[in-house]
Amino acid sequence: MLDLVAMIVSGAASSGAPPHPMSPVAMASVVAGSAIFLALMALVAHASYRRKKEYDWHVAEWRRAEEEARTQKERRDREEMLH
Repeated sequence: MLDLVAMIVSGAASSGAPPHPMSPVAMASVVAGSAIFLALMALVAHASYRRKKEYDWHVAEWRRAEEEARTQKERRDREEMLH
């Protein structure tokens, strides 16, 4: 994997120039950049999951409140019919 990264970054495969292997510092920076990218993607995915979960909770709460209001209205209507 690191050989492939080194080949892509150095451009030796497409330019026909003699291969110049990446220095350890360059490879470490590519690995660190990849790790940061993956960490940020995990944070975005987690935030998206939490947002959806919170949205689902609010929708369920709204439906419960609507059902409770409908039940109370039906109960009042029945009481008015009986009196």
